[in-house]
Amino acid sequence: MSDSSSLRTSEAGIAGSPAPDHVESASGGESIDRSYATARNEVHARTKVAILMNIPAPYRVQQFARLAASRRHEYLIYFCAETEPNRRWRPPQKYEFRHEILGARAHTFLGGYSYFVLGFLRKLIREKPGVVIVGGFSLQLLLARLYGWFGRIPVIVMSDTNILCERPLPAWRTILRRCMVHGIEGAIACSRLGVEYLHWLGVPPHRIAMSRCVNDALVFSEGVRAWRVARAEERRRFGVPADAVVALFVGRFEKHKGVVELLEAFATVHGNASDRLHLFLVGDGALEDTLRRIVTERSLTDCVTFAGFNSYEEMPRFYALADLAVVPSLREPYGLVINEAMAAGLPVLCSIFAGARDLLEDHRRGLLFDPSDAEQFASALTGGIDRVRAGEWSPSAEVCSDILPEAANAAIEELLERTIPSERNAAGIKGASS
Repeated sequence: MSDSSSLRTSEAGIAGSPAPDHVESASGGESIDRSYATARNEVHARTKVAILMNIPAPYRVQQFARLAASRRHEYLIYFCAETEPNRRWRPPQKYEFRHEILGARAHTFLGGYSYFVLGFLRKLIREKPGVVIVGGFSLQLLLARLYGWFGRIPVIVMSDTNILCERPLPAWRTILRRCMVHGIEGAIACSRLGVEYLHWLGVPPHRIAMSRCVNDALVFSEGVRAWRVARAEERRRFGVPADAVVALFVGRFEKHKGVVELLEAFATVHGNASDRLHLFLVGDGALEDTLRRIVTERSLTDCVTFAGFNSYEEMPRFYALADLAVVPSLREPYGLVINEAMAAGLPVLCSIFAGARDLLEDHRRGLLFDPSDAEQFASALTGGIDRVRAGEWSPSAEVCSDILPEAANAAIEELLERTIPSERNAAGIKGASS
C-alpha cells in the first residue's frame, strides 16, 4: 500500500464495544470505526500513543491487543510492511487494535531490513499523538524526534537488540545511534543485555524500561498441554522411540543460529551415549542442504528429524514431543524460542549470546553454554540429557510471570506514566479527542 493506505481498526473495536460499522472517508479509503470514534470522545483524557514497528509479527500483535485492551491510553499502531522476505508468518486474521500498514519496501542493511517511510511525519502531524514509540533505529525515529521537538512531545525508542550483538559492529553505526538517542525521553529494551546496550548508547538508566518480547504464553502453554496428551502417538508417527530423550531446535537454518554447531555436538553426544537420543529440527533456510549432508555423513539419519517450516500456531505440537529445547545461536538479539520453551514447561540449553539468556541465569529452567566451544557445547548437551534422564528436569505446568504479555505491557505503561508530562496525564492531549 502507499502512504494513503487504509487505516484499520479491530473487528471488535474497543473492548466491550459492539462490532463496528465501517465507512469510507472522502480522503481516500480510510476505514473509520464509528463505535471507536464515539469511544474516543468518551475517553478524551487518555493520551494518544503512536507506535511504529517493522511488521506485524504474531507475538507483537498478541501483545498490542492486550496493551490496547487496558484502555489506559489510546493506541495507534503503525507497521512499515505486512511481512519481510525472510519471514513466513501467516498474516493476522484480525487486529484487536487500531492500526495501519504503511506498505513500505524493505531494504537490506547490515544483514537486516530497514525501511524509509518519509510519510510517517505527515501521519504524526495528522494524528497528533501525545507520545511516539518507534521500534528500532531508523529514519522513522529521526522523523518522530523532529515531530517531538516541534510539539514538545515525548519520543521513546524500542530496541530488540543487545550489547553482544551490537558492540562488534562498525563504530560509525554506534556513533550514529548515539546521536539518534541523545536526549531522548525514554527507551525500551527487551532484555538485561538490551538495557546495557541502551545505557552504552548514552540513555540514562532512569529513562530505560525492560519490556520483554513476549507471546501469549498461557495460550501457548495450553496448546502444548493439549498436544502432550497425544505425545506417545505423535512420537510413533515420527518414528521416535517412546523412551528416547528428544532435543528440539526451532528456527531458521542460518549460520548465526548455530544449527551446524548443534548437529556436530549432537553427533558427538550420540556417539558416546548408551541410550536413545533424537533431535528435531523445526524450520528451514539456506543451510538445509548442508545440514542434511552432515546428518548423512555422521550416520544420524535415524535419530534426526527435519520437520520443515511450521507456522506459529503449529508449534505447540513439537514442544509437546520434546524433553528439552536447545537455543545454540552465535548471535541472537532476543530469542523468543526461549519464551516458547518456558511456556511449554521445557528446560532450555541456551547460548550465552542470546538476549533472553537472563531468564535462565538461575539454572532452574536450563543451562547456559558457549556454542562456539565444541567441547563445552557437547558437555552442556550431555548434562541436559542426564538431568532429563534423572528426572531433575521434567515438563512443568507453571508459566513464569516474566514472559507474560501483562508483565511486558506493565513496563511499557509504567514508562509512559513517567514520560508523559503530568499536565497531559491530568488533562489528556488535545489532539487525541479532536
